[in-house]
Amino acid sequence: MRCILIIIFNPTGSTPGLYVTTNADSHFSHKFKGRLAYKLNELTPNNTDSSHLYHLHGSIEDVNSLVFTVPEYLKHYSSDNQQYLKFLKEIFLQYTVLFVGYGLDELEVLEFMAAKTGLDNSNPTRKRFLLFPLYKGEENILRNEKSYFDSFGIDVIAFQKDQSGYDQLIEVIKAWSNEIDQTSSVLVNNYKEIENISNTYNKENSERLMHLIAHDNSREFHLRIIGKKTGSTKDKIT
Repeated sequence: MRCILIIIFNPTGSTPGLYVTTNADSHFSHKFKGRLAYKLNELTPNNTDSSHLYHLHGSIEDVNSLVFTVPEYLKHYSSDNQQYLKFLKEIFLQYTVLFVGYGLDELEVLEFMAAKTGLDNSNPTRKRFLLFPLYKGEENILRNEKSYFDSFGIDVIAFQKDQSGYDQLIEVIKAWSNEIDQTSSVLVNNYKEIENISNTYNKENSERLMHLIAHDNSREFHLRIIGKKTGSTKDKIT
């Protein structure tokens, strides 16, 4: 089974990105314990949080939320769900989007999303990309992929898997993540938020604090601050 993830980057670089998936399985869930959003009333433009994982087509944790069949897709993307459609349009039109794990096997999924959210190649400043693994000598496959995804305004970025296989994807994401950290204000803003929350540490804001620290290079420093305030550093970082 493909593990499909859409990573949303804020174009200003001032806040962390969002994590969105069209998978319904729990492959990524352990990274977002207690922070899964899959109900329609959670998939709205005014309800985004970088510490959550957004399941566009439901979650196996709630079988009633799953979107698998054609009638379910038609209902899910109907005009009755305006807030959900607005949520998707805002993501695809205003943010830099990276598709991970998508290929020609996901034609129907992308076609549904494209028809309802305006995914096309009419925007000259489009910022939608797809990471595509290939071996040396597969240039013909790459041309086919680029031709297809271009109709959705998505630029295909290839990476070679000859030596490391799909593990090379991890190295690509790590390199990009480090570059974003160094060239944006995300880390500075995270640092300020960690400081503010740790100075008024309580059970209500502990979940958000632990998530920020888990994704911050200065985690040990902040854990020592929390330990002094609470007398313990045993809070689990996820």
